[in-house]
Amino acid sequence: MTLALPFSHDQTVPQRFESVAQTHATRPAVCDPHHRWTYHDLRQRMLATAGLIAAQLPPGRPRGVVAILLPAGAPHIAAVLGVLHVGGIYLSLDPTYPEAHLRAKLAAADACAVITTPELAPRVLAWGHRPLTLAETPLPATPPPASDPSPESFACLYFTSGSTGEPKAVVHTHRNILFDIARQTRDLGVTPEDRFDLLFSPSFSAFLSPVFGALLTGASVHLFDLKTHPVADLRTWISREQISISTMSVSTFRRLMAAPGIDPGYPALRLLSLGAEPLSLADLALFKRRFPPACLLQNALATTETRTIAQLLLPASAPLPTEISVGHPVGGKALVLVDDQGRPVPPGEPGEIVVESEFISPGHWHDLRHLPGHRLPAPRVSLHPTGDLGRFLPDGRLLHLGRKDHQIKLNGHRIEAGEIETAFLAHPAVANAAVFLLPSHATRPDRLVALLLLVEPTPPDIAFTDWRKYLAATLPSWMLPDVVVPVAALPLTPTGKLDRRRLAVFFAEHVPAPAQSLLSDETACADDPLFAAWKKILARPDLRPADDFFAVGGDSLSAVELMAEIALISGRRPPLGLLVEAPTFIAFRARLSVEEPLPPVVRSLPLNPGEGCLPTYLLPPWNHSGIVFRDFGSLPATGGPLVALEAFDPLPDGQPAASIESIAALYAAFLRARHPEGRFALAGFSMGGHLAWETARQLDALGSAPVHLFLLDATRFHTVLPPDERARLARQTSIVGRTVNLARYLLRPGSLDRRMLLKRAFDGPLRRLRLAPPRPPRPADAFAAEFVGNIPLYRRYTVSAYAGPVTLVRVAEQAEWENVFHWDLGWSRHCLGRFDIVAVPGRHLELNRHPAVARLQHLFQKTLSAETNPRGRAT
Repeated sequence: MTLALPFSHDQTVPQRFESVAQTHATRPAVCDPHHRWTYHDLRQRMLATAGLIAAQLPPGRPRGVVAILLPAGAPHIAAVLGVLHVGGIYLSLDPTYPEAHLRAKLAAADACAVITTPELAPRVLAWGHRPLTLAETPLPATPPPASDPSPESFACLYFTSGSTGEPKAVVHTHRNILFDIARQTRDLGVTPEDRFDLLFSPSFSAFLSPVFGALLTGASVHLFDLKTHPVADLRTWISREQISISTMSVSTFRRLMAAPGIDPGYPALRLLSLGAEPLSLADLALFKRRFPPACLLQNALATTETRTIAQLLLPASAPLPTEISVGHPVGGKALVLVDDQGRPVPPGEPGEIVVESEFISPGHWHDLRHLPGHRLPAPRVSLHPTGDLGRFLPDGRLLHLGRKDHQIKLNGHRIEAGEIETAFLAHPAVANAAVFLLPSHATRPDRLVALLLLVEPTPPDIAFTDWRKYLAATLPSWMLPDVVVPVAALPLTPTGKLDRRRLAVFFAEHVPAPAQSLLSDETACADDPLFAAWKKILARPDLRPADDFFAVGGDSLSAVELMAEIALISGRRPPLGLLVEAPTFIAFRARLSVEEPLPPVVRSLPLNPGEGCLPTYLLPPWNHSGIVFRDFGSLPATGGPLVALEAFDPLPDGQPAASIESIAALYAAFLRARHPEGRFALAGFSMGGHLAWETARQLDALGSAPVHLFLLDATRFHTVLPPDERARLARQTSIVGRTVNLARYLLRPGSLDRRMLLKRAFDGPLRRLRLAPPRPPRPADAFAAEFVGNIPLYRRYTVSAYAGPVTLVRVAEQAEWENVFHWDLGWSRHCLGRFDIVAVPGRHLELNRHPAVARLQHLFQKTLSAETNPRGRAT
C-alpha cells in the first residue's frame, strides 16, 4: 500500500499539489464522463489555465477573486488549481443556477474575472465582468511561474446565508485547507489507492473534501452528475468505478436506498460519509443491511465556516446504537457549549456549539477584502458560534440538537429563511413575508411554507401570481417554498417583531382551509401505480392529481427518476419533454394514454458477472420484479454470468397479460436475438418456472433451445389436468405407489432429510388426496398476495412437451404439501429429455435468499461445465 506524502503546515495548496503531481504523475487524478486525466494531464491543464489568467489580467490583479463558471467536471477542477497557482482566490459557481443568483455572488465577491465557456462568455460580459474563455488550448511555451503566497493567504470563497438574508462569502486560507485535508487523511487512512466520488455542486463547500482530499494525497476523484442521471444509476456507477470513499447527503443516500434495481453490494467501498442533515436510526439500519461489514459510516457535523468539527465512525458490523451522535470533536478544533448569554453551560446541559480554532475561517470577505495582499498578518485563533445546538454525553460524544436560529435544513440543504423573505420583499406588492418549515407527520413530509402580507390595496392581478415562478428567477430550486399563502396579518412579538415561534400554530389557526388542503393527505388515484410512482419520486404522500410536478419540488433529477420508474411499471419510457408539456398527473396520464403505444419490452438486470461458463437467465413469476433474485448479486464471481429478466406486456386499462404463451414469446424473442445458437441456460422460480418452460419450448421450435432448463420449485396446478391423468395420479398416491416413488428418490444423489420425507410419505396419504380445486393460500405478504392474483393466469396454461434436459430443484419444507401429488410436481411426464431432481433444504420463499443462492450457483456451474455440442445441447 502506498502512503500519502507527509503534510506540512508551512505549505500552500499549489506547493502541495506540485509535489503530489510529480510523485504520482502517471496515476489517475480526475475522471468524469468526458475526461480521464492522470496527474500529469491535470498539471498540464492547470498550467494552461494559469497561463490564460496571467496573460489576460493586468499585473498585480491575479491575486484578486477569480470566479469559475463552468459545469462540474475535470476542467472546473483544473481551473481551481490554475487560479491558486497564480496566487488568486477562486470562487466556484454553478452555471445551472439562476442568473440573478450568479450576478449577486459575482458582485459581492468583486470578481476581477470569470473563467467560463465560449457559450457563457456573452452573458458574463453583459453582467459587467471580464470573461476568460477556457478552451482546449495547448500548454503555453513558457508556463507562468507559480506565485509565492503564504499559508495565511486567502485561497477560496464559499457563500452562505446570514441572518439578514443576504448571501455572505466565507474566506478560507491555504492553512485551513491543508490542515483539514491532513486531518481527514489521518483520520480516514486515505492512501493514493483510494478513489473518491464527487456528487456535490462546485458552489458548495462540500466540494473541498473529495477534491482536495484526493488531489493532495495522490488519490483520484470521480464525478457523477445527479442532475442528469437517476439515482439508481449511481449504485452501479459506484461499483463500476470501484469507489472506495463516497460522500453524499443524507437525502441522496435515502433516495439511493429506495431506488429500483439490483443492489451490487458495493464491494470496493470502505467509507461512506453522510452529512448535510441529521441521520435517523432507520438510515443506520439500511447502511448495516446493504453495505459490506468492513465499510465505515462517517456521521459528521460541519459548517461552511468551520469545516468538520466532530465525527463518528461506525462500522457496518457494529451493533445498532440507541441514539445517534456526531462523535467526538476532531483534532485542532475545540468545542464549547454556551447559553444565550454566551456563558458555558453545565456538563450534560444543551447549549449553542461554539468552535475555537486557528484552522477555521477568519471571517467574511466583506470584512477582510482590504487586508494587504489578501492575507492574514499571522495565524490567529477564531471563535465561531455555529447557531447549532448540542449536548455532550458522559463519554465526550456530541449530540446534535438542531438549529438555534431560523436557519432551515431541508433535503440536504441549509436554507436561510431570510434570503427567501428578502426575495419576496423585492416584489412591489409584498409588504412582509415569513418563511418556516412545517414539520412532517405520518402522512406528510417536511414542507417549506411562506406566508405573505400584501400591500393595501392589492393590485387585481396579484391574486393570480405564480410565486414559485417569480422566485425561480432569483433563487435555486431547493429554496422555493412548497406552499405560498397570502394572509391578512402575521404573528408579532410585543416589541413588534415577527414571532417565528408561533408561525406553525398561526398557520394552523388562521390560514383558510383551502390553502391548508394543499398539505392534507390525498387519496385520489390511490390505486393507480403511476400516481404512486409520482408520490414516491417527489416524496409527497399528500400529492394531488392536479398538482404541478415542478411546483411541488420536482426538478430535472427527479424527472429522470420518474421516467425510469414509469418504465419499470409500464415497460414504456416516455420522453422528458412530455412531463414539461403535461406537468400535472391528470394531464400526463391523459397524454400517455394517447401516445403511440410502444411494443412490449424485456428488461435485463445483470446480477453477477461470472466467468468461464455459459450465462444463466433467471425468470421471476409474472408481475414480480427481477429484484427477487437480488441475493445472487452478492455472490463471488464464479461460474457463468447470472442475469434476471423482466417482461412487460402493457395493455390498456391495466389489464393483465393475456397468457403464459404471450409472455414467454417476449422472452423467447429477446433471448433468440441475443443468443441465436442457444448458448445459455434458463431458470424459472416458482410460477416463473411455467414461463421458463414455455420459453424453452418456443425456442426449441425455433432451433435456439437453451443448453439446460432449471425449474426452481416450480409448482404445478393439477386441477386443470384431464380426468384420466387425475385418475392416474390418484393411483400413484396409494401406499404402494408412495413407497416405490419414495425409494426411487431416496436412492438418488442429492436427496436430503430422509426422516422428514418418510414421515410425509406415510402420514395419511389418503387424506392428502384432494381432487377438488385447492384453496388458494392466504396472502400473508405482498409476494403471496400477487401469487393468489396470478393463479387464474397459470391455470389457463396447458403444459406442452419439451425435449431438452431439465433439472427440477425442490425445497425440503413444502408449504403446499397437501396439494402436491408426487415428487416431480407433474413436470417429468412432459419432459422428453433427461429429467433430474435436486433437493435443497429450506422453504419456498427462501430459495432465492442466502445461503440457498450459493447452492444454486454451484448447481448452475456444475451442470453447465459439461461439454456442449455446436447446437448448444448438453452431451
